[in-house]
Order: sequence, then structure tokens, then C-alpha cells
Amino acid sequence: MHPITDRPVITDQRENTIKHIASREPGKPPFPPTLSRKRPAVNPAARLRFRAKENHHDSSARQSKPVFLKNKSGESDSKGVWIGGDHPVAVQSMTTTDTADYEKTLEQVYGLAMEGCEIVRVTCQDPRDAAGLPHIVKRSPVPIVADIHFDHRMALAALDAGVAKLRLNPGNITDPAKTREVVKLAIERGTPIRIGVNMGSLARDLEEKLGHTPRRWSSRRCATSTSSKTSATRTS
Repeated sequence: MHPITDRPVITDQRENTIKHIASREPGKPPFPPTLSRKRPAVNPAARLRFRAKENHHDSSARQSKPVFLKNKSGESDSKGVWIGGDHPVAVQSMTTTDTADYEKTLEQVYGLAMEGCEIVRVTCQDPRDAAGLPHIVKRSPVPIVADIHFDHRMALAALDAGVAKLRLNPGNITDPAKTREVVKLAIERGTPIRIGVNMGSLARDLEEKLGHTPRRWSSRRCATSTSSKTSATRTS
């Protein structure tokens, strides 16, 4: 708290961040003009290859559906962001703080927003994190994404807090009924869900069956294939 005004010191940073975001012109880069951002040198041949690939139209590819991200809290004054479809790529980052400490987390959110970040993801792993989320959502100048693992109750709490989006790993929630409960509430709230498709999203039985690396999985397949061929040879 400020010793004279008796207000959180972070409030001034929040107000400055909101003013900066509100002052951005449509189509302009999100970075503050005070930041000098030098474009790295690019091989002209590589640039031409990229443009050719970018201009190539694949009729079989399905266009992504545009989604508007905005915090659902009625008290939030965050700016909404379109993602997907023909909209430009949005800059997203993640906090490294303990979400339960919402003041420190908000400091990082404001700092990221001032650097041009348009979406911020925070982790929500336990009830302490869930308790901090409403404070973060209410005061964040950008859409907040809640990162959920293992406990579907944290996803329900994040939806109640009004986050703009969930990042969910259905594989490590393990119970399809619990996943459906989260999806049902997300549909009611109009909150999109990003599905985590990586090693952390594997169900336990798949992890035990296939292992942790593609090499290990491939070696198992080769061993199985060799064993089958050997058995077939003996049989013949």
C-alpha cells in the first residue's frame, strides 16, 4: 500500500497500462513506441520461400473459426482480442508467479501488456490459485487464460471467475464425466477451451503403454514386429 494515498502501488501501473492499450490505433503494432525492436536479418531466399508458402492456397485445409476472447467478469475492463480465422496472430505469454499471490501476478500481467502482449495465461492448480483468479480477471487489462491440469474443479472455479479461455488437458483429468461437466459449463458461459495436446495431456494408461519418447515407442513397435516375424517363421 502507498504510505500516503493508502492505495495499492500497483494501481498506477494498471492505469497506465490500460491507457496505453486503449490508445493503440487499429492495425498498428501493439508495442509501445518507446521500445526499439530491431528486426533480425533474414536471408532473402528464405523470405521468398516463406512468402511462396504463405501464398499457397490449400483447398483441403480447414480454416480456423474466429473466436473473440474477453474476460467474462462484469467488473473487468480488459480489452477483447480476436484469434483465428483471418485475424492476425495475437501475442500471448504466461506468468511465472504463484497465481495465489494475485498482486505479484498482476504486476507481471501489466508488464507483459506494456510490452505488447495481448493474452496472458496463468496456472490454476489448487484452491489457492482459484481464489486468486477473480482478483486477476477483474483487474487485468488483457484476456486471461486459465491453465488447468488434473483437477476439473479448478476448471469450474476458473469459469466462475470469468476467465476468457481455458487451457485443458482432458487426458490427465482421466474421468470423461468430469470433462463433460467442464465442457457443459464452458458452453453455458460462452468460454472457449484450448485442448492441450502434448506429453502432459496423455492419459495414464497411454503413458504406461507407449512410454515417454517416440524412440521408446518406435523400439517397442520394432520389437513387436520382429517377434511376430519370428513366430511366423517358426510356424511356417
